[in-house]
Amino acid sequence: MICKRWVGKNPILLLPVALISFVSALPPFSFWPAAVIGLYSLSALCTSCSPKTAATAGLITGAAMASHAFWGAHAMSLWLFIFAVLIIAVVFMAICTATSLLSRHGMPGMFLAAVVVAMTEFLCGWAGFPFSHNVFWVNSPLMDLLLPYLGAEWQAAFYWFIPLLTWRFLPVVFCALMLVYCFWQQADSVDFTNRKISLIQTSFSDELLSFPGLPGRLEYRYQVLKQLLEQSKKTNPDLVVLPESALPLYISEFTPTLKKLLAGSGSSDWLIHQYRYRDDGFLNSSNLLLTNNLEVIAEIDKKSPIPLAEPRIWEGLSAQSMVWQGLNLVSVVCSDSFRTQALRPDLKHADLLVVTANDYSLTGSLLPQLHLEMDQIRAAESGVPILRAVNGGPSAVIDNKGRVIRQLEEGYQSILTSRLPASEHSFFINNQYIIGIASMVLIFSTLLGALSIKRYPYAETSEKPSVIWPGLVFFCVLIISSGSWQESRITVKRTENSSAKFQYQHFTIEQFMLRQFGYLTVANGASQKLFNFQTVQLNDFFLEPTSLAAITETTKGRVLILDENGGEVLIYGAEGLQTSNKSQLMRETVSDLIQIKVKKS
Repeated sequence: MICKRWVGKNPILLLPVALISFVSALPPFSFWPAAVIGLYSLSALCTSCSPKTAATAGLITGAAMASHAFWGAHAMSLWLFIFAVLIIAVVFMAICTATSLLSRHGMPGMFLAAVVVAMTEFLCGWAGFPFSHNVFWVNSPLMDLLLPYLGAEWQAAFYWFIPLLTWRFLPVVFCALMLVYCFWQQADSVDFTNRKISLIQTSFSDELLSFPGLPGRLEYRYQVLKQLLEQSKKTNPDLVVLPESALPLYISEFTPTLKKLLAGSGSSDWLIHQYRYRDDGFLNSSNLLLTNNLEVIAEIDKKSPIPLAEPRIWEGLSAQSMVWQGLNLVSVVCSDSFRTQALRPDLKHADLLVVTANDYSLTGSLLPQLHLEMDQIRAAESGVPILRAVNGGPSAVIDNKGRVIRQLEEGYQSILTSRLPASEHSFFINNQYIIGIASMVLIFSTLLGALSIKRYPYAETSEKPSVIWPGLVFFCVLIISSGSWQESRITVKRTENSSAKFQYQHFTIEQFMLRQFGYLTVANGASQKLFNFQTVQLNDFFLEPTSLAAITETTKGRVLILDENGGEVLIYGAEGLQTSNKSQLMRETVSDLIQIKVKKS
């Protein structure tokens, strides 16, 4: 009682408590009891102050957590960082404002405030934004309290509703009950299948350029991949998974170099990632399931590329599901695992989810770890085990309860071998549509209750609108009876190899290797597109036909001239990729300009 009176007089003093608590609940601390303190502090603040003050507190809390999570990603521009921070800040501002406005209407109002939390969880999953309210509970006894039964949205709402409700009544009793639940909860054993998998984790940067006489990254990448694949072969796995962007090629067919790299896998099948050219000059970011003879079983394209980060990646049309050794396998590329609403229907009939990702450009921030925790939430919600092969890490094997069985740390280049965990579909994933309908009925009836309660003064607790109870009863009855409405499993057939035909001319080249990869950062901070148009294949590599390509010796060593625009040239030398003035380059040149000999085959 004394604590509540003190809070009533000084609610804003709870803001630093909430900030410290929420940050402590995120990586690298991951101290989940701090999230309980944070929820109680923020909910008490919202119910004890004006909507304007609550909105300000939510804005500050969201911005602080987002800054802690996103800071340090070297590939994230300042404007992108501000945009990401602003999104989470607005989410918490909306939650706190709604809580301050609705909680004064009693239990229906508190429930509607929790529904706002569920809606923000839904919108983040629909938009593919890398945030979930449930990340506070990952690897804690509270992670799967409601997640396998009602989904991520309702669990997030529940953990906001309980502090609102018990803050006015019995917070100590509730906390004691939750502690008893945590200590008495027994860990379930992990069931494994007899299939063995091997995940390859690399740590390759996006810059990949090589030609004679200069230090290149292409040979290094081949050496690392060859070494890791040889290690993987010794474990005799049934499936080898390579991360996104690990193979340094844009190809539609398997070149001699790639065949040599993947040769000798024994009985292992492959799941690899490739960028594949389309007829319109854009790319598909695709996962390919291959036999040990490199025959394509199925192709899975990335469905939702990130516009700001992947401007040349086009939305794929192929399905995410395939069949591998009798198992229904779903595979997604990187950020597609964030798109909860698009992924759930596929997981209903899946035995395994494979995620290939490239988080190298996000290293230095908490985003790679949050990506892992988001996948843990999906596994616990669906009951489907997840394999993560990530360039930059962390790669991991996640069981059907959302627990990490094995994991490789960020930055390491290694293999992770494990037996495949068994799947056990959750109640939620089997009945997600019915739960959605029941939820809308419950929310609608609660909204009617909140509107009708406005006719009564807040102090008159003897008169309670009863319109909420039919919705609550219907919700419970529908959920309980939905177990008999489960659909039969659908077997996904193998798909034929339908890769796009590349519209380019084949060229040959003498004693020269060049790889132009994506967007390379120039020394002056500008961004140079190395392929504005369709590229051509040079043996196993690609070169833009409109670019100037020449080698010359300078006072600073041998350099490669890649492109010319007016008086500026793009060159690559011992100091890396940079721009230079053409006249200055000519003054530093000590040899003739050697044009690359490119001719049609």
